[in-house]
Amino acid sequence: MIAKKQAEFYFVAERENAQSVVEVTRLDPTWMSLAMEAPAAFLRTLFLPMPHHAHNMLMWFSVLENFFILGIIVLLIFSFKKQKLPHNFGLILAFFIFGCTIFILSGWVTPIIGALVRYKVPGLPFFLFPLTLFSYKNWMSGSQFKWFKSSDK
Repeated sequence: MIAKKQAEFYFVAERENAQSVVEVTRLDPTWMSLAMEAPAAFLRTLFLPMPHHAHNMLMWFSVLENFFILGIIVLLIFSFKKQKLPHNFGLILAFFIFGCTIFILSGWVTPIIGALVRYKVPGLPFFLFPLTLFSYKNWMSGSQFKWFKSSDK
């Protein structure tokens, strides 16, 4: 079904003469093909669009948004601290896996950058929120987030 959706996207891109098509590996309807393409699909969703893909003003807004998101990810990664796992680690891991799954699914089927930008938005909070919980900074200090923090300080 995923390989079929990807083929449909290519058909729509050709019919509508989409200018923001990126060439991705065509998927075969096998599990091995999906597994081999998953890392590239995740990275494509995370990193696109880049400046060389921008051909109009709206695309430049997406490029700036993408740089902002990548900056937040770098900031969060460099502010990781070693700590005991929070007592709700399973929930936090589920959020992160859900966000990554949305990124992979979007990257698998979407060769059009404009659509990819829209499809990754639902996965961003689920991808970024768990990273904030392992940061040096106390990003989530309000009382509404105490149930995510470890009970032993």
